[in-house]
Amino acid sequence: MSEQMAYFVQYGLMGLVAILSFAAYMIITRLMVKRKTNNAKRYIDKSQFMPADLFTKNWVSSKTMLGKGRAGFKFIDGPGCYVIKIFTNPTEDMDADNFYDMLIGTSERMCEAVYHGFTGKGNKKMYDYYCSSKSIYVKFIRGEADKLDELEAKVYEEYKSAIDKAAKKHFSKGKKSKKKR
Repeated sequence: MSEQMAYFVQYGLMGLVAILSFAAYMIITRLMVKRKTNNAKRYIDKSQFMPADLFTKNWVSSKTMLGKGRAGFKFIDGPGCYVIKIFTNPTEDMDADNFYDMLIGTSERMCEAVYHGFTGKGNKKMYDYYCSSKSIYVKFIRGEADKLDELEAKVYEEYKSAIDKAAKKHFSKGKKSKKKR
């Protein structure tokens, strides 16, 4: 075999290995993006509560080599209602009525509204809770943009008794005034 042919084979094989490595990288990256998107979608599609830290960490959960986001809650956003439960301590029981406070709201971009609230660009009360040592859990409920008020009323009605019970508990803890004699 001539020297030119050996040179061609050597660099041809290196080029082939480089192309195959790049193809494998692209396939693995796409699978990871799909998995991360599916994980985010699962919480929204099933209307499950998730810890606020998990939500903010996965706002943009996968980036391309150029730094452009491709997966996460930012990319599956839409109209709907959000429910945020604030507990004094971490809990597994999201149906528990021992929460400290609850926020319910709607937006045409519900995930973005909550993210901005948690990062200080939106709802100040939401930001204050996020910065406190309280345990925060968020739930998203998809809806239609033209029926958000109806959806919010329905969600509020669903949680009304728990909200009333929590309000009574917090207001009854206030100091009682002592009468002067």
